[in-house]
Amino acid sequence: MATSHQPPPEPKPEEITMMDSIAKDRPTIDVAVKSFMCLACAQSMTASSTDKQRKPGTFAMGITNPDCDTAATQQQVLQVARAVLQSINSHTFPIHKTVAISQAEKPGTTSEQRRNLLELSSVAQLWNGLVQSNQKPSRLLGRRALKLAWMDMNMDVKAKLPKELEEDVQAKQLEWLEDFEKLLFHVPDDASNEDNDAALIWDADGGKSEIDKRKKRRNAAAIKRSPITPS
Repeated sequence: MATSHQPPPEPKPEEITMMDSIAKDRPTIDVAVKSFMCLACAQSMTASSTDKQRKPGTFAMGITNPDCDTAATQQQVLQVARAVLQSINSHTFPIHKTVAISQAEKPGTTSEQRRNLLELSSVAQLWNGLVQSNQKPSRLLGRRALKLAWMDMNMDVKAKLPKELEEDVQAKQLEWLEDFEKLLFHVPDDASNEDNDAALIWDADGGKSEIDKRKKRRNAAAIKRSPITPS
């Protein structure tokens, strides 16, 4: 008699190759969340009037907010980070996503759709395997995996946020959570000269290239503003 709990099927060679690629994705989620905490704290120390004008993927910087309590802000951001990491490390993908690649056999499936299904099934198997072996996905996986898990766990993160805080603090924490989601899925415009904070969080070089770009843009802008001294 068949049991209701069937063991997961053995990964196919192409899934193993995909898993290996996913496992090498850096930075890890843990590192990215810590980087986000730094950005969120910095953003809270700027004038709130600039926040409404900023675009997804960028934080308002440069104008000190005198009403910001740094210690309290750090604690509130830490609570958000903990909720995110707790949800990540307790999340498991539903069984049908671990075998998503089987849907690729349907007529009319494009090569892009097949690759997406392969990535989903590979991430789901890898993620669930880590959880089942008492390892934390946040320490071993990166952005590619989290993007596929996030929509299933978004509400769980919100449920883990403190409920006893004042309404304005709760609203700010939800705003940080929304910012984290925007930066997770942010697709930069290569032709744009605007700052991209997603790069500071998720780029493999820790945001070094993004920081270098900002320095060059600011130096160029400063030179352009400088008065021309006649020789």
